[in-house]
Amino acid sequence: PAGPQGNTGPVGPQGDIGPTGPQGDIGLTGPQGDIGPTGPQGDIGPTGPQGDIGPAGPPGPILSFGGRYNIGGTTLSISMAGSPYQIPLEGTTPFFNIDYLPDNAITINETGDYEIAFYLLGNNGISGPATIGIRINDTPSTVLSQGVGYGQTPVMAALQNVVTLNADDVIDMYVTVLGTGNFTIAALGGAGFTVKQLQ
Repeated sequence: PAGPQGNTGPVGPQGDIGPTGPQGDIGLTGPQGDIGPTGPQGDIGPTGPQGDIGPAGPPGPILSFGGRYNIGGTTLSISMAGSPYQIPLEGTTPFFNIDYLPDNAITINETGDYEIAFYLLGNNGISGPATIGIRINDTPSTVLSQGVGYGQTPVMAALQNVVTLNADDVIDMYVTVLGTGNFTIAALGGAGFTVKQLQ
């Protein structure tokens, strides 16, 4: 019969490491991490080139306007040399924001800058030069007056300028002659003036 099992012998030396096995499959992607904090703002970039200028807008409305003119022609009897005589202007044009008072004149309703233009066609039968122009509150305007020589047939004058006017200013047209006699204005609109508020 078999005898009893003997004692286990001592462990032998470790053998060599075997070759590396093949790489396993890539594992599943893990969940996305939290978004990190925003970084500091970068420097402001250079200014881009200026764009083209846009088209001009439509002109604004004229704030006030009107005009007066002579209809039938007039002969002024000048008896005081060097004194201004009002030119009769019974005709009126379409108007806005002015008044046709008093007679032969225009009253301004709103303070502002106005373009005033006047004209005259007539005959100076007096042996002396004449000045034709606009009066503001009975005072001849230095920038809206024009001199004409005597013996000139016909007498022609025309001028326009921009002046600052106040509310309630009264505008009319005058002639001054350095002599006495008759000064004639042509018929059918031989004299007149217009006002137009610019601002």
